[in-house]
Amino acid sequence: MTSLATRTIINQHSLCAIQNSDPTNSVSSTEQKVVDQVLEALRQRTCFGGLFDSAERGEPPRCHPETRHAVISSTSSWLEGLAIQKYVRWILGWAGVGKSALAQSIAELFFKRGQLAASFFFSRATPDRDHIHTFVPTIAYQLATSVPGAREIIVQQMVRDATIFEKSFDGQWKALVVETLRKVPPPSVPMLIIIDGIDECESLDEQRTLLESIIGCADRLGPSFKLLIASRPERQIQRVFDQFPSIDKVELGNSEQCDADIGLFLRQSLGDIRRVYEHRGAPITAAGSSWPIDDTIQKLVAKASGQFIYASVVVQFVKSHQGDPKVPLDLVLQSWSKSFEALDNLYLIVMENIQKSIPKKRRPLLHHLMVCILMDLVSSYNSDLSSFCPKELDKPLIKVLLGSLHPVVDSNGRFRHITFCNFLTRPSNPHPFSITSRHVSRITYRALRSLLEEPRSPWVKAKSLFCLLHSSPTPKLIFRLAFLPQKVFEGSQPILENDQVLWHPTWLSRLLLGWLRVRVSNYDLPVFLEQISSPKHPTAQ
Repeated sequence: MTSLATRTIINQHSLCAIQNSDPTNSVSSTEQKVVDQVLEALRQRTCFGGLFDSAERGEPPRCHPETRHAVISSTSSWLEGLAIQKYVRWILGWAGVGKSALAQSIAELFFKRGQLAASFFFSRATPDRDHIHTFVPTIAYQLATSVPGAREIIVQQMVRDATIFEKSFDGQWKALVVETLRKVPPPSVPMLIIIDGIDECESLDEQRTLLESIIGCADRLGPSFKLLIASRPERQIQRVFDQFPSIDKVELGNSEQCDADIGLFLRQSLGDIRRVYEHRGAPITAAGSSWPIDDTIQKLVAKASGQFIYASVVVQFVKSHQGDPKVPLDLVLQSWSKSFEALDNLYLIVMENIQKSIPKKRRPLLHHLMVCILMDLVSSYNSDLSSFCPKELDKPLIKVLLGSLHPVVDSNGRFRHITFCNFLTRPSNPHPFSITSRHVSRITYRALRSLLEEPRSPWVKAKSLFCLLHSSPTPKLIFRLAFLPQKVFEGSQPILENDQVLWHPTWLSRLLLGWLRVRVSNYDLPVFLEQISSPKHPTAQ
């Protein structure tokens, strides 16, 4: 593939013509070819999975049509208020309050209105969306297609500096986004850039770098372009926002309006379930057409404590039940464990009922599958887990078990929400479904042995290895992966083809170390490497 720098040299005459041209003028066929080449270079750096309507995100969470009217309406007023000197709106709240669903609904609404300039949804579960390296190209590529006049300016910027993507994040943002939006003709309607889940970035330094750059330059975008940021109020994020007092903040959580929205969502969703059940000719016991009664809704709203995810899990749990929907809902209302928060207790109820529906001999396989889901192996390997699981856990059984896990697992084979991952891995409240670093390590060992022993293509092995090594969902489990015993690699034979070494176990060791260097970049690397190489470490035995 020809690099952008090479193309610049080859097409120097045409590029000069583009640099000196008026963006409103048409270009020749040769110049158009150069424009297409430059845009292709930008496209190749774009993370399309971060867009609000990407296929990779599957069916993303969104607000119920009758909820969040107040926040959405105020966002419209804020964007339209050209005299308001607040160019950044921060929607903040802790896990489960519905930030991503709200960001998704706002993105869809403003896209229909022609007011969405760009969007990016971070995700720690996806390799291309847990860092900021693709962020600027992705935003720039969207601006080139959504903002009149932006494409030509972005092309000129890239032509002027062919090494632009070798520069710092701040330099890229100013060159491709800030300068572009300053130079374009004012759009007929104000436009919005939406950024969700900055706290999903693995690196805390990258979170700070991104926020300081985009917020620090927000007033230079002009009144026609504003930024909407949704994230948790983590300490490092809060500190950056505190540096900029002119931020428009909207906090989601435990409020009367939030409780009213959750109540409305529960009432309508459970009512829909009741109507489907009654359509089958089986009326709900006791409550009948009045189910769910107002007292039930009020109790559920109180348990939710402002967390929309609680209400969503309740609905998914009741919907997945094959019989009278009143039965699972009564379990939610009646069961309680003082050692768990309301959401964790709900997850416990859901999992206990799922387990009861599965034959005893298959229950260990259910837990094994959940570990694979947590490691993002099910979606990555299209349910072919032969390298990671006992042979009994074949594709047909995985399909059956995934169906049972529907209340907590989406159609892509991933857990629906980070709060369920927290429920599984939180060491402070162990339960029968807890997943520890030992469970993850066991699958990792099995997979690495399989990679070394099975006569697979070396490229398949490489892909499998990197997918596996990227799958650790928490820092603690990342560290655990570092403690793989050397015996996994000892005694393994190189893979030969025509007397040429295609794959060698030593290379796997080097790949592992290289991956670890990236993943532990936020930690003291020398100390870390010393710890994992120490024979006295308990996991090195």
